[in-house]
Order: sequence, then C-alpha cells, then structure tokens
Amino acid sequence: MAPSSYFNSELKGFDTRIDYEVILKYYESSYEMGDRLTYKKYLIEAAIEKSTTGYQKIDDAAVSKFWKDYWILSLEIARELYMNEPGSKPSSSSFIYFRNINLPKGVELLLLTT
Repeated sequence: MAPSSYFNSELKGFDTRIDYEVILKYYESSYEMGDRLTYKKYLIEAAIEKSTTGYQKIDDAAVSKFWKDYWILSLEIARELYMNEPGSKPSSSSFIYFRNINLPKGVELLLLTT
C-alpha cells in the first residue's frame, strides 16, 4: 500500500498494489464504521498529503545540542573516531556513525543515543 504517486506501471517486485487513494475512495463511500471512519479517512488523507511534501526534518534543539556536545567530547578524548561536526538534528536522530575510522570492510561502529 502506498500513494499512487509512488508507483508507475511497474509493481516493483510486489504481486499487487493498493493505492491510498483507492482506500480513501472506499472509506468515503462507506458508512458502516461509525466514528472510526473519520479517523481512518484522516490517516489516509494525511499519508497522501505527506507523499506530496516528502520528509520534512524538524530541528530539535536538545538533540542537536547533545550531538554537538558529543562531537566536542570526541575531539577531546577520542580524536581517532574522526567524528564529523554535526549540524542540526531532528528528534529522531538516534545513531551516530563513525565512518572515517579504519575498520575492516563490512564493519561499522555506531553509537545508539536513546
């Protein structure tokens, strides 16, 4: 299931697809769900709208400060991690990757912050 804008004529590896717009049309013609219908329609409409705007990062001051403080600390005590200076971060930024260190191929070092 996805907004119709995500598909072209291909199924992209799936056997079938259902467009959000088809589900919304079904909900708009349905009266059997009572109060739940309003909520379900709202969710589908919101998903369709989000597909037109894409991901919108909302900066989180506290998370951005944590990342910046962690970067400063890494410069002081673990410079060999070569952590890049972070910019502003959204609240969902929970993994710090250390990509510039010399590790074997396929091995990653990361910190889970939550």
